[in-house]
Amino acid sequence: MLHHWSFNEPYPYKDHITGQEVKFVGDTEPLNTTDYLSLTGASCLILGSFKDGCLSNMTACNSGFSLAFWLQVKPSATSPQVLVGTTRNGTDIHGVFVYQTQAIRTERRLFAEVYVNGFSWKVPLTVSLEMWVFIALSWNNRVGSLSVYMNRNRINSTRGGYESDPELRRLLKLRGRFPRHDGPATLYLESGGLYDEVMTWNSALDYSEMKRLFQSQLSKQTYMCGIPVLVRKSILYILASDAI
Repeated sequence: MLHHWSFNEPYPYKDHITGQEVKFVGDTEPLNTTDYLSLTGASCLILGSFKDGCLSNMTACNSGFSLAFWLQVKPSATSPQVLVGTTRNGTDIHGVFVYQTQAIRTERRLFAEVYVNGFSWKVPLTVSLEMWVFIALSWNNRVGSLSVYMNRNRINSTRGGYESDPELRRLLKLRGRFPRHDGPATLYLESGGLYDEVMTWNSALDYSEMKRLFQSQLSKQTYMCGIPVLVRKSILYILASDAI
């Protein structure tokens, strides 16, 4: 693991591995809830400099790149909206993105996407509103493939890039003041969701590694507002298993 943010301490948060502090952009600082990140208003959190260079140029990640995090989409999330993205995106979009495109009653339509040299790899997924889900992306640079996982299941895998469509450029233009960042490329989180346990690796985790990662997340006993997160996430895990 190369970077890890758990939001277990009050703001300002730090990368547990590098010790680097996050950078806040917006009009209202994160709520001082522990054990997860809650952003309010029009705001975002820039997680820190990725000096390894993978997010700036995904082709430089010889062993691949993986991103995993817990997400709960809030009713206040606009459609469309970026939830997780890579900073330093002007006309040259690059890196990884997870964004909402549509609200359908109690469900939300998302896309997980990787941009490399003007081409994109995109996988759709559907999540329930206000329910915690564990999302993971694995980019295999050697074969040019993106695999996306939700909870313990692989949602889809796509090979071969397609020329980028204007969808993501339009989203970045709508919320363009958030991703602008002077330092090396890094990840940012926008105020459309609650976030927890954001982790990255400079390697493409495979299916068995993703399953073990999810199981290890369930074994962590933490609390949200006095309610054991383990219980809430275990219920989610059971529901996801039943849906297979």
